[in-house]
Amino acid sequence: MLKRCILLIVSLCAAHLWAWSNTAMRLQTIAKMPSDSNQVKAWIELLDQHQITEKKAAIYYGEKALKLARQLAWLPGMAMAHGKIGRIYWSIGKYSMALSHHGTALKIFKDLKYWKDYWDVMVMIGQDYANATQYDKSLIFLKLALHEYKINNDANGVPYVLAILTWVYEAKGDYLLASQYIFEQIKSVEQSGDTLALLSAYLGLASNYIYLQKGLEAEQILEAWLPTIQRKNYPYRLIDYYLLKGSVLNLRNQFDSALFCFEEEKAIARRVSNNYWIADGFLSIGNIYYERNHYEMALANYDSAYFYFNSDNQTKELGSIAGKIGICLIKTNRLNEAKDYINAANKHIQLFDSPVAKLEYYYAKYLFDSASQNWQSAFNYLKLNENLKDSLFNKTKLQQLLELQIRHETETREDLLKNDKETLGITLFLLALLTLGLTAFYIQLKRSNRRIKQSNQIQRTMLNEIHHRVKNNLQLISGFMQLQLLKTTDKKGRDALEESINNINVVSLVHENLYSQTNDLVDVSKYLQTLCNHVQSIVLPNQKPIIQLYCDNILLSIDQSIPLGLILNELITNSAKHAFAELGETPSRITVCVLQADKKISLNYKDNGCGLETEKLNNKTTLGLKLLKMLVQELQGEYLITSHEGFKFEMSFVKRKCSKN
Repeated sequence: MLKRCILLIVSLCAAHLWAWSNTAMRLQTIAKMPSDSNQVKAWIELLDQHQITEKKAAIYYGEKALKLARQLAWLPGMAMAHGKIGRIYWSIGKYSMALSHHGTALKIFKDLKYWKDYWDVMVMIGQDYANATQYDKSLIFLKLALHEYKINNDANGVPYVLAILTWVYEAKGDYLLASQYIFEQIKSVEQSGDTLALLSAYLGLASNYIYLQKGLEAEQILEAWLPTIQRKNYPYRLIDYYLLKGSVLNLRNQFDSALFCFEEEKAIARRVSNNYWIADGFLSIGNIYYERNHYEMALANYDSAYFYFNSDNQTKELGSIAGKIGICLIKTNRLNEAKDYINAANKHIQLFDSPVAKLEYYYAKYLFDSASQNWQSAFNYLKLNENLKDSLFNKTKLQQLLELQIRHETETREDLLKNDKETLGITLFLLALLTLGLTAFYIQLKRSNRRIKQSNQIQRTMLNEIHHRVKNNLQLISGFMQLQLLKTTDKKGRDALEESINNINVVSLVHENLYSQTNDLVDVSKYLQTLCNHVQSIVLPNQKPIIQLYCDNILLSIDQSIPLGLILNELITNSAKHAFAELGETPSRITVCVLQADKKISLNYKDNGCGLETEKLNNKTTLGLKLLKMLVQELQGEYLITSHEGFKFEMSFVKRKCSKN
């Protein structure tokens, strides 16, 4: 083992020594050259050799080339040097410097009438503006370049610009136009026969399917192209594969498998020393934990993503991550730390026009102001968040996107069918006549199936929109009641308002859960965990009962989920108010266990408080017990309350039949 290590160190040292000696010899050769255009080209060649691994050295060689080209008044050399230097500045996130050099190169190429170079630099300027989130300026340059590439039948330029346009529209949040450019890109690349470009186009299509929550279609594309990725040894496309595959598995709630894919993506990114993709891996893992309310784990991964994006000068990415870090810190009751990240997120969105970053910032401010009891400000930021979310993800856009996707699939299948018919018509004319009736029937059946599928997808989208609207309206009502609470001085009135606000939020959580599902069933484990976190962070900010929740993987309909959530909310709230006052230094603890045996659901609740007095236990007409009894009757269940070594509530009910289990 020691010998292997020594050999490895020696070989690495030899490689670096060879690279240094090779560069040194090249510099000596350049020094002996006459001061003419060949020397400028030699400096540019050195720039090309170092632009990936040693960017500072590459810029130095570019400046040498530029200085000499100016002395010679050699315009093509000046334009080439400006273009190359600008591209390096773009790669390290210094977009203003990149724009300055690319703008100069563009002017020189135009004066020289080097039109191919002119349009190539125009694309670079489009990318500079896009990465600086100046999307409208970016689109002007990119569309002009695309127009010229199309006129001149540039087989490489057209799909390349279409891919960039797709990315820009996705960054703007306009997924409809992004999809249109994806489909145009695929058609263009299929004609050129460029395998790598075709692969990139189809990976973009898979990403589009994931956005539409069509995981099966996305996975079919990924698995079809995986052998090509492995055979051609495309490391960056393999990174794309694992990111997209992880997203598909996340859609299916296969969390461990999704995490494995993102870890694989990070490992490949580390091998190619790409900080941007390392950060993307941490961000994807953080999002999984964030979606499941594991805020400490999410925070650890978001911190790493923030570090790697920052070290790679990808400042445009930092706004949304700073907002999410702020949210995680609020959820873990670290308000002072959260404030710094929220302020950082605000600074980022002032510099970069990122809709995603604005969403995270508005939501973080809403949570922070709510925790600080600044209800008016919290209500305003909640409205800003909901309005922006509706503008990006409204029902009309989703329906148009689905229709566009279905139309593309239809055209693709019909093109394949047309080609098959032409081939068969030449060689098997008689067989085609005999099977014409069956073919017509088959096509009609497929079209009917597509219409049914489209109808189901639209209905699903509309139902999700209904749940989303109900959730928004409930939150607005809660916000209005929070404002009323500020004006109410009577203690009984305040208690009644707080209890009503809490119950409204419990119902809102059900609709929020359903909005993110692909069916009409509530994931009870996720719902109750969110409810417990909500009660701890919002309803009981000054009390720290330890809530231990054990829940089987259970799916319930909405008419059973809401009473179950209200029962648990009532139990936790009552325990917090009445049970723990006499515990002293003993930690207050609540244990909740929800189990399913066949079709029977049981809820066992226990706290370690002072218990319920015998008189109150026997008096079933108290308001709290009447409410619990009414909710249990709604579930058509049975319950038992005991008070020995704390308060215990046991309940069971039969799970009703659902459309999906």
